[in-house]
Amino acid sequence: MAPRSKFTTEQCEMMEEYREKYLECQAAGDYTPFWAPFFEDYHARWPERELLFPDVPLNIDLTPEQKVVNATAVDARKKQLMHRFRNTFGNYTAKRKMKAQTTSSIEKILPEAYSKLYYKTRIKPVVDAEMKVLTREAGLSPITSDEEGDIGGDVKEGDIGGDVKQSKKLRLSLVKKHTRALFTNETPEVKAEVADFVKKWTEDRKRSSSEDENISFTENIEKLPGVLADIFAGLAKQTGWTFSVLMGGPSPAMGGRIQVESFHVGQTTMGNTFNCAYPHFNERIMMPYADFAKRAFPDAGEGNSRFTKSESL
Repeated sequence: MAPRSKFTTEQCEMMEEYREKYLECQAAGDYTPFWAPFFEDYHARWPERELLFPDVPLNIDLTPEQKVVNATAVDARKKQLMHRFRNTFGNYTAKRKMKAQTTSSIEKILPEAYSKLYYKTRIKPVVDAEMKVLTREAGLSPITSDEEGDIGGDVKEGDIGGDVKQSKKLRLSLVKKHTRALFTNETPEVKAEVADFVKKWTEDRKRSSSEDENISFTENIEKLPGVLADIFAGLAKQTGWTFSVLMGGPSPAMGGRIQVESFHVGQTTMGNTFNCAYPHFNERIMMPYADFAKRAFPDAGEGNSRFTKSESL
C-alpha cells in the first residue's frame, strides 16, 4: 500500500498550477523567484495556525509561545513542499551546474599540475627531441634549453626574428600536446600524486581567502559603531527624528556564531535610549531578531546567539 499523502487533493491541484513556473526555474538552475511567492500563496490558502490552533480566530494574535510553535510548523511544511516538488518534478539545481563546472575546471588543471611536477624529468626530454627533428626539417632556428624560459613571456614584434618566433610557437604547442598525452598515459600512482597536489593547492587557496575575508569582516564589524554614529547623527540633525537599528550575522571573532547588536539615536527626557526605556527590549526585540538572524544564516556556527552592548548617541 502506498504511503498516505501529506497533502489534500486541493493542495496537490494548487501545486500543479505552479508546475510550469517551477520547471522554468529548474531549467535556469535558480529557484529564487519561485519559492517565496509560492509559500505566500500556499500559507494564505492553508494557514498552519488553523490546524494548530483551530479555536483561535485568525483576527486574534497568537501568544508568543503559540507563535513559536506556528513558526516551527511553517518551516516543517516548507521542507515538505520542497521535497514533494523535487520528487515530482525533479531537482536540477544551480549547485549541480556548479559541480559540473568545478569538475571540468579540475580536469583542466590536472595536466598543468603534472607539468609543474614533471616538466624537467618527463615532458622536456620528449619536447626537446621532437623540436630538433621538426626545426631541422622546417629550416627554423632551434630553441635551446636556455631559451625556453622565455616561452610564454611578453614578446614584441621587433624583439625576435620570424624563425625564432615560429620556433617558440611550435615549442609551446608541443609542450601542451605532450603534457596531455603523457599525463593521460601515466600510472595511477602518478595521477594520484598530481590529484593530491591540486587538492592541497586548492585547499591552501581557500584557507588563505577565508582568512583574508574573516580579517576584513572583523575589522568592518568593529568599525560599525563609528560608521553608524556618523550617518545617524547627521540624519537626526537633518530630520529631528530618533533612530534605532538592528543588525547581526555570523561573527568571525565568535567562531562564526550569530552576533546581534542594536544602535540607537535619540533619548527620552529622562536620558534613556529606546533599548533602555523599553523594559522588554531584549526579550521582545532582540531575541526575535536573533531568531531571524539564525534563519537568515542557517550555516552559522553552533551555539547561542550573543547580544552585545547596544551603542547609542
